[in-house]
Amino acid sequence: MSAHTRPLRLADLPLLALAGRAPYVNHAATLEHGAASGRARPGWPRLLRNSMQPGGREAWISREGLSLRGLAAVRPRGGASAWEIDALVLGLSSEAFVMDLLERCVATAGARGAHRLFLRLAEGSPVLTAARREGFAAAGVETLLARGAGRYGDGYAAPPAATAWRRRGRADDHELFRLFSSSVSHDVRWQIALTPREWRASLDPLGRRGREWVWTGGDEPALLRVGRGASVARATLLCEDRREPAEAAIALLRRFDREAGRRTAVELLLPGHLTRVADVFREHGFHDAARFELSVRPIAQRTQRLQLAERSLEGTVWPAVQ
Repeated sequence: MSAHTRPLRLADLPLLALAGRAPYVNHAATLEHGAASGRARPGWPRLLRNSMQPGGREAWISREGLSLRGLAAVRPRGGASAWEIDALVLGLSSEAFVMDLLERCVATAGARGAHRLFLRLAEGSPVLTAARREGFAAAGVETLLARGAGRYGDGYAAPPAATAWRRRGRADDHELFRLFSSSVSHDVRWQIALTPREWRASLDPLGRRGREWVWTGGDEPALLRVGRGASVARATLLCEDRREPAEAAIALLRRFDREAGRRTAVELLLPGHLTRVADVFREHGFHDAARFELSVRPIAQRTQRLQLAERSLEGTVWPAVQ
């Protein structure tokens, strides 16, 4: 009997219940589940529930009779033009099942209007070879730093510029996009974003309780994005590779703890080139939890994206998208 790949349905619930006892692993990492990537069992009920909601996640299942070969799910990132694979669940499958699931993800995201499809895998993941064959190009290495719900260290004195935080506004996007563009190579910029609109769409989802803060205490701005969970705050930081924005971000996270009346565990996802920033966080009790490789699969044609980028500079990108 050959394997069959199709959209996930309610009728698959008994199969997923049986698969819950088998050694399946979700290879795709997201901001919400980065630290658990490669270790935790897939959240089958959550995947099924979210895939049933209109306009959200799309999920595909590969099964052979009563055997689950794999499951993949895609969802929007920060906007409709950028999607991500947030579930790539495999057991003892061959590469053929991986390729089929990745092809379905690309086709599904493209049909929903995505220009790019993101995939975050643990460094050295066995799925990486299949992803490259499917057209996913390298877009950078990331470091996940984690700190338990403890103190940041005794005797910490926040620098004066650490208070220069305010909530992000749409007017900040151009300066933040310029900072992003100057901090990555041309190839990575091409893969991730050519315009402020594309950059905005490429950002990791934060969830309902997500907040974004802009730091204005230096020559260049910084962007701290924080998603607050029940017990863990998950964050990303875009900044120059300098000590000052890192100290300012730590001060803001400490302020969140004071306002909440309790110390919260934190997971911070940093681009790999921010080595000085990472060292500052390590000085304040953070440790290396994981390393990831971010990959992007272009879906829109090169000429189409270049035309949108040119019109964006002219202020006419919205009619082009429409």
